[in-house]
Amino acid sequence: MSRENENKYILVQLLGIAFLCSAGIWVKLSSVGPINQGFYRMLLTLIMMFPFTFKSLKGITKRQFVMSFLAGVCLGGDVLFWNLSLMKTSVANSALLVNLTVFIVSPISFFLFKEKIRKEFVIGSVIGFIGVVIVIFASASGHGQSSIYGNLLAMLASVSYSGYVLFVYKVRDHLNNNAVVLISTLGAMIFLFGTMVPTEGIQIPPNTKEWLIIVGYAICTQILGQGLVSMCLGKLNATLVTVISLIGIGISSIYAYIIFGESLLMMEIVGMVITIIGVFVAKKSSQG
Repeated sequence: MSRENENKYILVQLLGIAFLCSAGIWVKLSSVGPINQGFYRMLLTLIMMFPFTFKSLKGITKRQFVMSFLAGVCLGGDVLFWNLSLMKTSVANSALLVNLTVFIVSPISFFLFKEKIRKEFVIGSVIGFIGVVIVIFASASGHGQSSIYGNLLAMLASVSYSGYVLFVYKVRDHLNNNAVVLISTLGAMIFLFGTMVPTEGIQIPPNTKEWLIIVGYAICTQILGQGLVSMCLGKLNATLVTVISLIGIGISSIYAYIIFGESLLMMEIVGMVITIIGVFVAKKSSQG
């Protein structure tokens, strides 16, 4: 790839990350319950995607549908725990902790798919674990805008997203990407609806402002954010993609500081830096 094309994809990737990182802002801006927000995100995405992607479902097998649907259930769990975590912890902490997926996916891939785990991954895992412990215990001091409970919810979001990655891994080589996205979005929507009704009930956005927030949430995170990031998959090398994805943690922190005035304790910042180093080392080894 020429330097000009590489620079173009870097800009596209950065733009996609910037849109994805706005998720926490939309969630905190809305007065609608966090699970309801996740449900509307999936519903609106389905409505907007279906006319353009329904043809990709032609010829799909039962197994492919089930695997993609289960991926969506895991995605729904990710959105559920992620949105709930934002009610209890800072946007920056939540963005950091949901980036721990690599520490879950790689060991499971080793057992299920016999993929090799490198020495660098173990080193990165140890570094990342130390950083996460610092972040969690810094939150326990009670002087910041985070809590252990909120941080644990963010970690559960990372576990759920790991399930999504693993299920997609099983079908991605045999099924059109549009079909995977469509079916997984359906699975996520149904899961979120099932958890929303007994906990929050069905909440209708009360005014135009709230609807605009929900629509903005769906478009920025699901369509623009995920769409632009997906466009760059396979176009940039793994190390570069890893670095760019970690920049998202900083972008989330900047958004939260400007819009909500969220600040971090010094020990939280130290823990975040250590965790980011660990994630980078682990991702680089698992993708190299």
